[in-house]
Amino acid sequence: MQLPVRLASALLASVLVVAGTLAPAGAAIRPVPEPNRSVSPATHPNEYANRVVAAVNDARARAGLKQLRVYQDCLDGQADRWARRLAETGRLQHRDQRRVLSACNLHWTGETLARGARSLGPREMVRAWMHSPGHRAVLMKPRAKLAGVGIRFDSRGYVYGVVNLGDPT
Repeated sequence: MQLPVRLASALLASVLVVAGTLAPAGAAIRPVPEPNRSVSPATHPNEYANRVVAAVNDARARAGLKQLRVYQDCLDGQADRWARRLAETGRLQHRDQRRVLSACNLHWTGETLARGARSLGPREMVRAWMHSPGHRAVLMKPRAKLAGVGIRFDSRGYVYGVVNLGDPT
């Protein structure tokens, strides 16, 4: 299936998955909130992030997979800091996932990145990832249990998205 031109031109993304052998995570977790339809995701990065997770969960449910129900504070902070760096530098690149594994005390982590025009919405971002075999594999990984999402808007009119998924077992 071919991506619509808007998505193909708006989104450059790559994927990296790393397996590790660290101890289970002890970082704080919190439930993923339901999207707040009264708030604009274009002006509220946290709402944008919640809608990204909702769209990922819709895809996971259609595939018979468990939904991502919790944010892990460590993964969320890692994703947010990386999204900020990407927006500041204008570069779309992965960081060494061994750092995420170690910092968040996980056994597995996967990362998806996106950059698009500010008009790129959360559902469109996830739709583009679902059309990319590597991104889809990360987002649909059955062992993904924890989430962290970072969304940043830059001064040039782009939105940057980072989704980190993890498994503490």
